[in-house]
Amino acid sequence: EQRAAKDVDIAKAEQTREKEIRRLHKELEAAKYHRIPSLQQSPGPSELPAFGKPERLNGILAGDESNAHESLADQLHAHFAWPAEDHQAELERLQEELRSMQEFYENKSSGATNQALEETQATLKTEREEVQHLRRDLNDSMQSKRLLDSATNQALEETQATLKTEREEVQHLRRELNDSLCSIRAPDGIRSRTKDDQSQVKELQGILKEKEEELMNFAETAKRREKRLEDEVVQLREASARPMPGTAQSVHTSKVRQKVEARQPHTEDVASCSSASQKEPSDDVEMLRALAALRYVEAHWYP
Repeated sequence: EQRAAKDVDIAKAEQTREKEIRRLHKELEAAKYHRIPSLQQSPGPSELPAFGKPERLNGILAGDESNAHESLADQLHAHFAWPAEDHQAELERLQEELRSMQEFYENKSSGATNQALEETQATLKTEREEVQHLRRDLNDSMQSKRLLDSATNQALEETQATLKTEREEVQHLRRELNDSLCSIRAPDGIRSRTKDDQSQVKELQGILKEKEEELMNFAETAKRREKRLEDEVVQLREASARPMPGTAQSVHTSKVRQKVEARQPHTEDVASCSSASQKEPSDDVEMLRALAALRYVEAHWYP
């Protein structure tokens, strides 16, 4: 707005200067004919009609009643162009007055006229320089305005490009958000199936815990049985170390066989209670130990 106001002021000042230049041109043209009104009032009769009085002529020469589209010669011709029939005498008198005015200014006002002409030319030169300076200021202002407009357009384009990039990024984030929502909604069925699987896992864990308790009980039973068999083997070794009569030996051997045969069904019942995969190797060890003890007794007492 300030730049626009400055441009308007410059344009107004330029118009004023041009008007002043036109006025100075007219004064210069009048000075060439020695018609400067500010020096001295023109002599002549005061009883002239309104359109032929010196005031009007002085006004034309001073530029007060001038027209911008007409030259000074045209205005003077219009001023003196009266009908020859009615005003022939008046025309001759005015022509005589004009000649007397020319003689008066040529004789008495030549020095002042030259000085006024020089001052007018100096003023005209100053006004021209000022007009040129104003035109340069106007051109600089217009150029700065164009540069500012180009910078504004460039900034606007950059802003639009940034806005477009931001919109694309927002759209991308919205698509990612929609994908995330879809991925969150999709596992609902999986979660329900996972809950079912967790319940099944809990049931299997309970069954596994029961099986572990059974295995622990079976292991404790096997340990007790193994210890008992070891004690019996020790007793058998001690008994075999002592000499016994034939009848007593046969009785003892039959008792041992009965004990082994009595334990063998019990071992088979215990083994049948557990699954084939959960069967411990201690059963085979016990059987082997019992058979080894029996063979040891038979080898020593029945060679």
